[in-house]
Amino acid sequence: MTLRTMSTNLLPWCRRLVFFVSFTLISVGQAQVNPAILNKNLGPAPLAPTVAPLHGAPTLPTTAAVASLQELSRRLEELEQEGAQRNGSVERMQFAIEAIARRVDEIQKDYDIRFNELERRLQVLESRPMAPAAGNAAAVSPAVTTPASVSITVPANISATTLYEKAYAYLTATQYQEAEAWLQEFIKRHPTDALADNAFYWLGESRLVQNNPAGAVQAFRDGLRAFPKGQKAPDNLFKMGVALEQLKQPQLAKAAWDKLVKDYPTNPLAERAKARLAGLKL
Repeated sequence: MTLRTMSTNLLPWCRRLVFFVSFTLISVGQAQVNPAILNKNLGPAPLAPTVAPLHGAPTLPTTAAVASLQELSRRLEELEQEGAQRNGSVERMQFAIEAIARRVDEIQKDYDIRFNELERRLQVLESRPMAPAAGNAAAVSPAVTTPASVSITVPANISATTLYEKAYAYLTATQYQEAEAWLQEFIKRHPTDALADNAFYWLGESRLVQNNPAGAVQAFRDGLRAFPKGQKAPDNLFKMGVALEQLKQPQLAKAAWDKLVKDYPTNPLAERAKARLAGLKL
């Protein structure tokens, strides 16, 4: 058999072999590109393993997640510390408030005890005949009335402020009888008005300058009863002591001034009361 004859016979087989190889390569290439063919021939591809390769082990967080958790933990610790500090501040405030409340109760009890003692002594004073004040031939009576020679009519529809201002105007004009009548009327009509604290004091002053210390004591005492912690309480105590001293009652005068010094130690009248106490003849 010649070489030409052999090539002629082998050529169809070579063509068949090339076609088969080509078909096989094409099929493999399509299988690599097309996932559907791979899934069909090989089944679904396995999922990519997570960072927890062991079976049942928890998934490890990423670096960013770890940092976030650390920041959250730090912030929670700060909030807990702030809450503890605030709770401590609240407890300290509550303790201070309770201490202040106890102190106020103690002061109030002490004030009531000493005021009641002064009241008791004044009641004893009123039950005794009054000695005449120096330079006054008539006996001093604790009852206070407007002099019969003064006829005063206070309008019925006048306001509290106008009534008080009118009474004070009489006082500054040294018209003490008129001032006393208007102040009495003011207290009668408006006993709880804010100006009544002043009205009691000025009523006592008007009686004191009219040489009526017993009536002055009554007005100052009534002012302390109505406004025990009022603005005029120190003034009422001081002038009450002055009136009691005029009534030859040094022990009662001392009680009034002692109360003033103890209850209002920073008030300017406390120094004047101390001076009066130093010169008081018991």
